[in-house]
Amino acid sequence: MKGNAVGNKVSIAPMVDRTDRNFRNFVRMINKDVLLYTEMITALAILNGDLEYILGFDEVEHPIVLQIAATNPKEAYQAVKIAEKYAYDEINLNVGCPSDRISGNMMGAYLMAFPEEVVNIVKAMKDATNKPISIKHRIGIDGENILPNTFDRTLFDKYEDMINFIHITEKAGVNKYIIHARIAILAGLDPKQNRSIPPLRYDEIYRAKKENPNLHIEINGGIKTVKEIDEHLKHVDSVMLGREIYDNPMILTEFGKYYGSEKK
Repeated sequence: MKGNAVGNKVSIAPMVDRTDRNFRNFVRMINKDVLLYTEMITALAILNGDLEYILGFDEVEHPIVLQIAATNPKEAYQAVKIAEKYAYDEINLNVGCPSDRISGNMMGAYLMAFPEEVVNIVKAMKDATNKPISIKHRIGIDGENILPNTFDRTLFDKYEDMINFIHITEKAGVNKYIIHARIAILAGLDPKQNRSIPPLRYDEIYRAKKENPNLHIEINGGIKTVKEIDEHLKHVDSVMLGREIYDNPMILTEFGKYYGSEKK
């Protein structure tokens, strides 16, 4: 992956109906270094869709990460294998989307309750590529009315639950975790509400980095200014910005002053 201060420190979150090819090219007109993500793309969409439309991107978009959502190792392997010819810099597994449509198909944040299955999915992805594999997830989930009734509990919202998820999935060779600092409520809230109603718990992500210095920990959720980025970077490795970039893309012009993207 292209190495530079901004690319290593700041990324733009994968956003459905937002971070498409046109938007990513627009971002590159403003800033050439920030790490870009595709929209979340399901493995089945890759297996059955128009590949150039779904996976195609322009050379200028590097560094760029493909984010996929998958429900099982077989689909994940096949999707990543197909994506190999598009030369993404990194592949990210979505374990954070709270959408009932995604959770209903046993993908996204739903998988936080099944860390061993995430291990199997990541291993399958690694079998299909030599590119780095990362995981984007929430600090926890409330799976009431969604998770199987065989579970003795449906609330996984403690710090220990998040760390257990990280330590189990780390066994698959994952070194980078992008953590949204809210829990995902899988029933009763839509994705927009899940970005605002559950409270932000940045301190738990700071703690995760402090206790796991060997891991690359990236923080996400509610971050809007360069000042906030600087504060978070005192505690974690990198910062992911979401809707603020779409609503206020000119914040990207400030990065050169703070992170050196204008210095080559």
